[in-house]
Amino acid sequence: HYEAKLLIVGEGGTGKSSLLRALRNQKFETILSTTHGIEVDSLVLPHPNKTNINIVLNTWDFGGQQIYHATHQFFLTKRSIYIVTWNARLGVKQGRLDYWLETIQALAPDAPVLLVATHIDERAPDINYAAFKEQYPQLVGHLSISNASGAGIAELRTTLTQIAIQLPIMGKPWPATWSRLEEHLLKRPEHHIPLEAYLQSCEDCGVEEDVAKGTLGSYLHDLGKILYFQDDFVLSDLVVLK
Repeated sequence: HYEAKLLIVGEGGTGKSSLLRALRNQKFETILSTTHGIEVDSLVLPHPNKTNINIVLNTWDFGGQQIYHATHQFFLTKRSIYIVTWNARLGVKQGRLDYWLETIQALAPDAPVLLVATHIDERAPDINYAAFKEQYPQLVGHLSISNASGAGIAELRTTLTQIAIQLPIMGKPWPATWSRLEEHLLKRPEHHIPLEAYLQSCEDCGVEEDVAKGTLGSYLHDLGKILYFQDDFVLSDLVVLK
């Protein structure tokens, strides 16, 4: 199962959506509509060491406006990859890197985090990366890109691939019953279902209840396929599908 979740966070106007478009080799658009809430999609990258194998990154593009910041915490998963973007033209302070890194550190302390400076065609990035690395050990690198010219995008794509193959859930064999359940849940039309309905689907696909509530439930949550807050007293009876 060569799949993982990629979360892109940062302040509004740092070019998160344009960055994803560039990674997908889509044309740069000067005027791109603001992301409201979260946009979920995917990014397919070739495996660096295995022929005919692709890595699928389920991309979660977070709106940067402050009104959304309080709800971001519900979607920051543990076994995932994070990109924190900041605008090189506006500087580190405006990018509020400490806020984003502290939030990720609190909710996903072992997840790899990559800092990405955008708009480098307008100004060279000025950052004391060593100081950030000392304070946030989960940082795995700092890259600089231009969504407009495409500078640095190829290196970012390569770096993401190398980070992805080191994730603990990457390349793990999945039982056929797990794959059947995943496919079944993706086809369901509901936006959310009660826990009982999720467990019934698991039973119908041959997955035991303890696995459904434990290992598989947390895998699907961390992959971004469902939202299942099994450790939250209020939310544990709800499974979000879309």
